[in-house]
Amino acid sequence: AEYWCVPRESVFGCTNSSALNYSPVATVDDGSCYAQGACPPITPHLQATSEHALLEFTGGYHNNDLCQWDIQCGDKAVALRFTSMDTESDYDFIRLYNGGSDGAPQIARNVFGNTVPPGTFGAAAGEMLVVFSANPLYVGDGFAAEYWCVPRESVFGCTNSSALNYSPV
Repeated sequence: AEYWCVPRESVFGCTNSSALNYSPVATVDDGSCYAQGACPPITPHLQATSEHALLEFTGGYHNNDLCQWDIQCGDKAVALRFTSMDTESDYDFIRLYNGGSDGAPQIARNVFGNTVPPGTFGAAAGEMLVVFSANPLYVGDGFAAEYWCVPRESVFGCTNSSALNYSPV
């Protein structure tokens, strides 16, 4: 294991301004930087605010990719809305979880295709894990979504339990 001391006011994140997940407030690079069409090397912890931020995974992805992003809002809920979608239908999937692990309750399962899913997905846990998995065949451009923090009492989502985007929270 490697250890080092950092000042208390240090903010970990991606400090490479050309990376898709660049954080202008980060003072210490945490190794999470990634480029267009590439999975993050580690699961980036995206600190959301009330302002809309962009999770952009576009520019073409690779066969067998397995990517994760952990969006955190502390004592507030996470809201996420897809803005673009181009994945292989029925084979490359996005899953959303109400928490920071794939053991947390699913908010959305098997989101895929070329149509942007309607509505906003919410994670009342204050944290949302976004997982993308691709099979070994065809690939697409990827996806993009905007995310932000909202009061926990205003969590959005689908309340129809038979729908693909059903959200129990």
